[in-house]
Amino acid sequence: DARLQLIETLQQQDKLSQAQQQMRESLAQNPESLPLRKTYARSLLADGHHLEAIKVLRSQPLPAVAQDLEYHALLAALLQETRQFGAAAQAYAGLLQIHPEKALWWFGLAVSMDQSGDFDQARNAYRRALALPGLSRDVQKYVQKRLQIL
Repeated sequence: DARLQLIETLQQQDKLSQAQQQMRESLAQNPESLPLRKTYARSLLADGHHLEAIKVLRSQPLPAVAQDLEYHALLAALLQETRQFGAAAQAYAGLLQIHPEKALWWFGLAVSMDQSGDFDQARNAYRRALALPGLSRDVQKYVQKRLQIL
Protein backbone atom coordinates (compact mmCIF):
# COMPACT_ATOMS: atom_id res chain seq x y z
CA ASP A 1 0.00 0.00 0.00
CA ALA A 2 2.80 2.42 0.84
CA ARG A 3 4.54 1.64 -2.46
CA LEU A 4 1.32 2.22 -4.39
CA GLN A 5 0.87 5.57 -2.66
CA LEU A 6 4.44 6.54 -3.49
CA ILE A 7 3.92 5.50 -7.12
CA GLU A 8 0.68 7.50 -7.31
CA THR A 9 2.42 10.55 -5.85
CA LEU A 10 5.28 10.27 -8.36
CA GLN A 11 2.78 9.98 -11.20
CA GLN A 12 0.88 13.04 -10.01
CA GLN A 13 4.16 14.97 -9.94
CA ASP A 14 4.89 13.83 -13.53
CA LYS A 15 7.90 11.86 -12.36
CA LEU A 16 6.89 8.99 -14.58
CA SER A 17 10.27 7.34 -15.01
CA GLN A 18 10.74 7.28 -11.23
CA ALA A 19 7.23 5.89 -10.82
CA GLN A 20 7.93 3.12 -13.32
CA GLN A 21 11.20 2.30 -11.57
CA GLN A 22 9.31 1.97 -8.29
CA MET A 23 6.76 -0.27 -10.03
CA ARG A 24 9.48 -2.54 -11.41
CA GLU A 25 11.18 -2.81 -8.01
CA SER A 26 7.87 -3.42 -6.27
CA LEU A 27 6.88 -6.14 -8.74
CA ALA A 28 10.24 -7.82 -8.27
CA GLN A 29 9.51 -8.00 -4.53
CA ASN A 30 5.79 -8.75 -4.83
CA PRO A 31 5.02 -10.23 -8.28
CA GLU A 32 1.56 -11.38 -7.21
CA SER A 33 0.25 -7.87 -6.47
CA LEU A 34 -2.69 -7.39 -8.82
CA PRO A 35 -3.12 -3.66 -8.12
CA LEU A 36 0.56 -3.12 -8.86
CA ARG A 37 0.41 -5.14 -12.08
CA LYS A 38 -2.59 -3.13 -13.28
CA THR A 39 -0.95 0.18 -12.38
CA TYR A 40 2.25 -0.78 -14.17
CA ALA A 41 0.38 -2.09 -17.22
CA ARG A 42 -1.57 1.18 -17.48
CA SER A 43 1.66 3.15 -17.20
CA LEU A 44 3.24 1.08 -19.97
CA LEU A 45 0.11 1.50 -22.07
CA ALA A 46 0.27 5.29 -21.63
CA ASP A 47 3.84 5.15 -22.94
CA GLY A 48 2.76 3.07 -25.94
CA HIS A 49 4.40 -0.13 -24.70
CA HIS A 50 1.42 -2.40 -25.35
CA LEU A 51 3.31 -5.68 -25.61
CA GLU A 52 5.16 -5.04 -22.35
CA ALA A 53 1.86 -4.24 -20.66
CA ILE A 54 0.42 -7.55 -21.90
CA LYS A 55 3.47 -9.38 -20.57
CA VAL A 56 2.94 -7.82 -17.14
CA LEU A 57 -0.73 -8.78 -17.11
CA ARG A 58 0.00 -12.33 -18.26
CA SER A 59 2.43 -12.88 -15.38
CA GLN A 60 1.66 -15.89 -13.26
CA PRO A 61 -0.37 -16.48 -11.30
CA LEU A 62 -3.25 -15.00 -13.25
CA PRO A 63 -6.26 -14.07 -11.16
CA ALA A 64 -9.51 -15.85 -11.93
CA VAL A 65 -11.76 -13.77 -14.14
CA ALA A 66 -14.37 -13.48 -11.40
CA GLN A 67 -11.67 -12.35 -8.95
CA ASP A 68 -10.67 -9.28 -10.98
CA LEU A 69 -12.85 -8.30 -13.93
CA GLU A 70 -11.00 -5.02 -14.42
CA TYR A 71 -7.71 -6.89 -14.78
CA HIS A 72 -9.08 -9.17 -17.48
CA ALA A 73 -10.91 -6.35 -19.27
CA LEU A 74 -7.64 -4.42 -19.49
CA LEU A 75 -5.88 -7.50 -20.83
CA ALA A 76 -8.65 -8.12 -23.39
CA ALA A 77 -8.47 -4.52 -24.64
CA LEU A 78 -4.68 -4.70 -24.94
CA LEU A 79 -4.85 -7.98 -26.83
CA GLN A 80 -7.33 -6.45 -29.24
CA GLU A 81 -5.22 -3.30 -29.63
CA THR A 82 -2.22 -5.43 -30.58
CA ARG A 83 -4.29 -7.37 -33.12
CA GLN A 84 -4.24 -10.62 -31.14
CA PHE A 85 -7.88 -11.12 -32.00
CA GLY A 86 -8.21 -14.80 -31.09
CA ALA A 87 -6.79 -14.23 -27.61
CA ALA A 88 -8.87 -11.07 -27.22
CA ALA A 89 -12.05 -12.95 -28.18
CA GLN A 90 -11.26 -15.61 -25.56
CA ALA A 91 -10.69 -12.95 -22.93
CA TYR A 92 -13.95 -11.16 -23.74
CA ALA A 93 -15.83 -14.47 -23.76
CA GLY A 94 -14.48 -15.21 -20.28
CA LEU A 95 -15.61 -11.82 -19.04
CA LEU A 96 -19.06 -12.31 -20.55
CA GLN A 97 -19.48 -15.64 -18.78
CA ILE A 98 -19.33 -13.70 -15.52
CA HIS A 99 -21.25 -10.57 -16.60
CA PRO A 100 -23.22 -11.13 -19.82
CA GLU A 101 -24.92 -7.73 -19.52
CA LYS A 102 -21.84 -5.65 -20.40
CA ALA A 103 -22.45 -4.12 -23.82
CA LEU A 104 -18.85 -2.94 -24.17
CA TRP A 105 -17.54 -6.48 -23.70
CA TRP A 106 -19.99 -7.77 -26.33
CA PHE A 107 -18.68 -5.06 -28.61
CA GLY A 108 -15.08 -6.12 -27.87
CA LEU A 109 -15.97 -9.73 -28.62
CA ALA A 110 -17.74 -8.69 -31.83
CA VAL A 111 -14.78 -6.67 -33.10
CA SER A 112 -12.38 -9.50 -32.30
CA MET A 113 -14.58 -12.06 -34.08
CA ASP A 114 -15.09 -9.67 -37.00
CA GLN A 115 -11.35 -9.15 -37.41
CA SER A 116 -10.75 -12.90 -37.10
CA GLY A 117 -13.14 -13.54 -39.98
CA ASP A 118 -15.81 -15.27 -37.87
CA PHE A 119 -18.61 -13.14 -39.28
CA ASP A 120 -21.56 -15.19 -37.95
CA GLN A 121 -20.28 -14.92 -34.38
CA ALA A 122 -19.43 -11.26 -34.94
CA ARG A 123 -23.00 -10.51 -36.09
CA ASN A 124 -24.42 -12.23 -33.02
CA ALA A 125 -22.10 -10.35 -30.69
CA TYR A 126 -22.80 -7.00 -32.39
CA ARG A 127 -26.55 -7.63 -31.98
CA ARG A 128 -26.11 -8.48 -28.30
CA ALA A 129 -24.05 -5.31 -27.79
CA LEU A 130 -26.75 -3.17 -29.39
CA ALA A 131 -29.48 -4.77 -27.28
CA LEU A 132 -27.82 -3.70 -24.04
CA PRO A 133 -27.37 -0.22 -22.56
CA GLY A 134 -23.93 1.29 -22.23
CA LEU A 135 -22.58 1.92 -25.73
CA SER A 136 -21.83 5.46 -26.79
CA ARG A 137 -23.74 6.86 -29.73
CA ASP A 138 -20.67 6.64 -31.98
CA VAL A 139 -20.13 2.99 -31.10
CA GLN A 140 -23.81 2.26 -31.73
CA LYS A 141 -23.50 3.82 -35.19
CA TYR A 142 -20.37 1.77 -35.90
CA VAL A 143 -22.15 -1.43 -34.82
CA GLN A 144 -25.13 -0.67 -37.02
CA LYS A 145 -22.85 -0.01 -39.98
CA ARG A 146 -20.93 -3.26 -39.43
CA LEU A 147 -24.20 -5.20 -39.19
CA GLN A 148 -25.30 -3.79 -42.54
CA ILE A 149 -22.00 -4.81 -44.12
CA LEU A 150 -21.97 -8.28 -42.56
